[in-house]
Amino acid sequence: MTQLPPAISVILPIYNMAQYLSMALDSVTGQSLKNIEIICVDDCSTDDSPKIMSEAAAKDNRIKIMTMPNNSGAGPARNAGIKAAKGDYIAFLDPDDMLASEDVLEKLYNTAIINKVEVVGGNLQEFYDDSTNNAKDWGKGTFVKDGITDYADYPYAIGYTRFIYKRDMIIKNDFLFPPLRRYQDPVWFASIMTHVKKFYGMNMPVYLYRQTYDIISMTPDKLNHVLTGLAQNLNLFRIKNMPVHYKREQRELDYCLYRGFYYAIKNPFSDIPKLWNIYKNHAKKSPDVRLQLYHGYGVLRYGLTLIKKKLMHSRTKNYQINKTHFIAITKSTGGTKNTSTAIASAWAKGGYDVCVTSFLPGKIDDISGVKTHAVMESDFKNPSEFSRLKTVFLCFFSMLKWFIVVKPKRILVIGLPLSVPLMIISKLIWWRDCDIMILIDTHITVNLKYKRTQKISNTFKIMSKVTHNQFFYRYVMRHSKKVISLTDAMALDLINNYGLCDNKSIVIPPIIRNEFFEAEISNTRDKNKILFIGRLSVEKNVQDLIQSFAALSFKNNYLKLIIVGDGEERQQIETMVKSLNMSEYVEFAGFQSDTINY
Repeated sequence: MTQLPPAISVILPIYNMAQYLSMALDSVTGQSLKNIEIICVDDCSTDDSPKIMSEAAAKDNRIKIMTMPNNSGAGPARNAGIKAAKGDYIAFLDPDDMLASEDVLEKLYNTAIINKVEVVGGNLQEFYDDSTNNAKDWGKGTFVKDGITDYADYPYAIGYTRFIYKRDMIIKNDFLFPPLRRYQDPVWFASIMTHVKKFYGMNMPVYLYRQTYDIISMTPDKLNHVLTGLAQNLNLFRIKNMPVHYKREQRELDYCLYRGFYYAIKNPFSDIPKLWNIYKNHAKKSPDVRLQLYHGYGVLRYGLTLIKKKLMHSRTKNYQINKTHFIAITKSTGGTKNTSTAIASAWAKGGYDVCVTSFLPGKIDDISGVKTHAVMESDFKNPSEFSRLKTVFLCFFSMLKWFIVVKPKRILVIGLPLSVPLMIISKLIWWRDCDIMILIDTHITVNLKYKRTQKISNTFKIMSKVTHNQFFYRYVMRHSKKVISLTDAMALDLINNYGLCDNKSIVIPPIIRNEFFEAEISNTRDKNKILFIGRLSVEKNVQDLIQSFAALSFKNNYLKLIIVGDGEERQQIETMVKSLNMSEYVEFAGFQSDTINY
């Protein structure tokens, strides 16, 4: 009987990894996809790695052991595995990492076959030490939904282990790893992805990457190899006209120069001249390797990062993330208050431990099952005594004090202006790690235009230069963990105008059954006929709602939009409805106080 070729060949380059090798092999041999081959390439290990491989191969005949003639590095070891592989697809696993679950290979392979694609990948998670229970998303190139992705929209040359690759495509185009001791995998990955151009991304964790607290030294020899690889990628992305990828590789170049500098200052008389000569040689060969003025600032900033990493090691090594604890920060009045109340209630009903915290004047109303904390409540018993400017400064310093005392790990900030001072504080207290997520409940560009038309005090104008500032908004977008928007238009506004990475963006589905409404709604309404109840204002980009409804009603002429309210906002909406020829499908009824009848 003819034996079927393996579906996937998993290649492990191994050099002195006895401490972790068994865990890596167990994560592969336990896969639900049984028709695989596991190629272990021993790069002349001097520890117990060969013994562990032999014992594993004796138990599982799918494991094949290859030995390199001399210690050549991970790149040549992987090349040997590629040439020996017989699988339809090839996967790579470093011996100190693991596959995320037992069905990873099966899902990746089935997706590749069904969609007839040459490259399929999922999300990568990182963990410290041996505690995979605390694995968290890598945060780079996370796939938020399944589907075909253009490599132009995936601006990374790293993370190649999270994908599987068609073997015939690799062999036909002679895609082999360059003979570099460092940075050989990004060069290989960039070559593959610029060739295939598109791949299939899956919203599921597939690979667990082990992080360590040790700072890997960037010796002059290692830096030489890294600069060689970076120069190749920079040249490739420049030729392919991929500016986003080029800029990211340039940042990686900066980072490597900083690491090389801090290694060299240990032996300044011998290593700094070596470092300088390596840089000069690469600068002569490549127009993409250049020293810039900002590198001086970068060296200082990277030094602070090294200090932080050392300080955080003892504090975070045994830290267990509480996955059911959130702190929601909000204002105590207005639409933000209503939104935070609804979200906090939903979390509490779902079993989450929630604390709603406010830094502005006014007491927070009691919310069932939710802890509330008005930080400045005692200082604002008579808010009228304080000027607006004094109030702002008191709130900022109360926020700073709260951040130091409470030591939050995960925060959801509702509203972008409030996130600006909080993000600044989190960066000032740089030795503490805190994931900040933001809920954007307004269209930012429309909101800024609207506020400029209003008559506001000079104090507020000055403060709004900070809290409503495009520079700071971009800063917040860059450093936030996730940004949640209510509509696609809001998300696209943040991506196009404020630099939000699309892999950080989450959009709440447009048809939901939650009620974010100030007025009481009749409990006798037919919930099967009402899809959405929401609060409209000029700032919420009503055009999104009207245009979306126009698209829906074009195909479903039985739908009707009822808008209840009055005043200037209603007049603007009526004008928009008429311009879209939607009058037949949109009904304006009563005043805001009449909403209980609907």
